[in-house]
Amino acid sequence: MLKRIFGFLVVVLVALFFSLSTARIAISGAMPEAGDAVYRDIATNTASIKLIGHAGVFVGNFEVVHMQWPQIQKVQLTNFYVDYWGSFYVGGPLAAKNRAEEARKLFSKSAKYSFFSHKNFGAKKPSGRCDGLIEHCCEKAGNNIVNDYHWSALSPQMQWKSNAITKRYTTTRGKTAYSSALIDVGSWLEKLL
Repeated sequence: MLKRIFGFLVVVLVALFFSLSTARIAISGAMPEAGDAVYRDIATNTASIKLIGHAGVFVGNFEVVHMQWPQIQKVQLTNFYVDYWGSFYVGGPLAAKNRAEEARKLFSKSAKYSFFSHKNFGAKKPSGRCDGLIEHCCEKAGNNIVNDYHWSALSPQMQWKSNAITKRYTTTRGKTAYSSALIDVGSWLEKLL
């Protein structure tokens, strides 16, 4: 009887390990860290718009905060992975923590989407675009990515190509070489368990 119970537990543990490993392999080492900016194509019901891109802030717990009409939204990371480019960070761990906290704060304030006031997040009624959200969160943490003096001077593509960032992970869609910052299955499982 004990042999059967032990055998059953081994089978369950092996199945759990392989299911988690499969999920890990499915995202190809692209696990961002809290405070990272994450980028992808603009996904529509019919097509992806590759030219401009879309951005959000990974806030931990597999969640991304991003600006999308009509207001700021929080989605699961897996729902953000449509035509994924990758993730980047600026500054150290404290800056990352501050970026994630600022994104959560703006989510709790229900910031509204606004194309022309691209980065009006310090206002009483915060508003802006996805690229403005990244820029605002980075600036609140003491970092600047691009000179965004005007609504037309900013885009996710410009941020992605900026020399001020360090890419944690990029796909071929991200148009740069694959990063060495991959998380192996063992450390990934440790974070989950």
